Amino acid sequence: MIQYPTKAKDLMKLAVDCMGEDDYAGAIRFAYEALSQEKEGYRKQGIYIFLAECYAMDGNEEYALQTLAQVMSRDEINVQAQVLMIATLLRMGVDTSIVGHYITSFMQLIRQYGVRSEQDLYLLCNSGGIRIDQSTVEAALNGRLLKKRHLKNADDRANELINRAKEYIFVHDYDMALETLQSIEQKGVSKSVRVEILNDECLCFMALGDVDMVHDRVQKVLDIDPCDVEALMVQYMLSVEDEQEDVAQQCIGRIGQADGLSDEKMSKVFTILSMDGKYRDIISIADKQLEYCPDCYVYNKCKAIALYNLGNRKACKKIFADMARLYPDMTGAEQYLYFLDKYASDNDGKVIDDCYLGQLYVEWQKLLDEVTADTAVDQYGRVNRKLALAIRYLVSKEFDGDMKAQSVKKLVELGVYAVEEFLSSLLIEEDVLPICKSEIIYRLSLAGRKRFAVMQDFKFNIVKLKSKRQLDKYSLTCQKAYCRACSYAACLGQKAIEKLGEALDEVWTLARERRVSLRSADCLSAVLISYAFKRPIETLQPDVEYNTDTYLEYCHELFDN
Repeated sequence: MIQYPTKAKDLMKLAVDCMGEDDYAGAIRFAYEALSQEKEGYRKQGIYIFLAECYAMDGNEEYALQTLAQVMSRDEINVQAQVLMIATLLRMGVDTSIVGHYITSFMQLIRQYGVRSEQDLYLLCNSGGIRIDQSTVEAALNGRLLKKRHLKNADDRANELINRAKEYIFVHDYDMALETLQSIEQKGVSKSVRVEILNDECLCFMALGDVDMVHDRVQKVLDIDPCDVEALMVQYMLSVEDEQEDVAQQCIGRIGQADGLSDEKMSKVFTILSMDGKYRDIISIADKQLEYCPDCYVYNKCKAIALYNLGNRKACKKIFADMARLYPDMTGAEQYLYFLDKYASDNDGKVIDDCYLGQLYVEWQKLLDEVTADTAVDQYGRVNRKLALAIRYLVSKEFDGDMKAQSVKKLVELGVYAVEEFLSSLLIEEDVLPICKSEIIYRLSLAGRKRFAVMQDFKFNIVKLKSKRQLDKYSLTCQKAYCRACSYAACLGQKAIEKLGEALDEVWTLARERRVSLRSADCLSAVLISYAFKRPIETLQPDVEYNTDTYLEYCHELFDN
């Protein structure tokens, strides 16, 4: 009988040997065994990075990013992890504007630690195991090659204000977002940045109901880039509203000519076109993208659902079966296969999204109710596969309902470390609802975790909350209120968290001076959010349930003279 080693060092030797033979499944298995033997520290972080490399080289970039988040949630200045994350995003074909955001933030960090140039970044990326040429790095940094230095500086200044405007959009303050966007000096700004400004302005005018200005911004974008997908989708919706079918079809045709649509844009195109039942157009657009990336899950998923809704259930099932084999760790394909096998019929006449969501929820909720700490993880410390499937289903954007937060709460209360790790990994997945991310951060922060990696709207942040020692001087109600407020603001970045920390200090001081009794954590969290961001709570619309009368009472007792 073969006896495998039990020491982490020896297990990693086996993992490296497997990786050298392109046996990524074996490498991942031995690495997870080694991970279970290591305590917190740089060795454990090194194993996580090794796992991320295995996932990336095996084509599973989604899990590579999740694993890298484990490193950066522990060590936000880990250069190797951040290099691998940038390289993985570039391999995935993510929009250069998104990758550029990460690289720009990363450049600020590594310059602080002695890395001073784009050439150094290029060398670091190549040492990370995935080859990236210099022009790709430069294009990601600036949206174009660095031929004119003043263009980079103009773009940098513009991007700072664009990011600030996006924060206003996030809290639904569209007037301030527009004011910020329109204050940008556009002399010397590149075309790609001008397009982003106009598209953001278009979003604000849509939210404000100013249709004329929406038309104006869309036309200006298309004058610069006739194939800009964001603008074409807006023009399509306007044309449908105005019953201009010929114009709408022209928009679809131009979208179909675009190469390398990001997952986010493809999903938006699918959502908008499926509302009008244009499934053949979805298939045509997906087929064009699949020419360049035949294994992309999002492209295949959009095509499969469109085929199903046209009545071709067999072709739909084959695509999802292929995806489930290609990506054994992805739960999305399995969900659809489960639906097709158990519920769908060839002539039920319903579209796939309407058929399966409500029916599956009962089954997943039953599994969630039955799970215990003993059955939550396998022998390698990984979350039980069925449980993971249930969690991913319950927190995804594909299902909506008030029970989500309660489901997450139940999972955290299991008290299993591996479950906490799994929940933390959900914070960087784009298809997890913000309300679920908020609940995960809140529950884990109450349980003692204070550092989180969060991705929201393709913006990545690492945030650090006050430590338990720092919070001990406050009442339990204040501690809960602070954690809840931070869970709302985490996707805004560390500066937002620091503002809440300052607000907590000031509100706590005022409460003690004025002898205000603070009993409701939810109402106090609303006070902290409003006070920190200097906005009325109703304009911020946080995912916090609070009693309006109690909230106003706290504001009166704390702040009125």
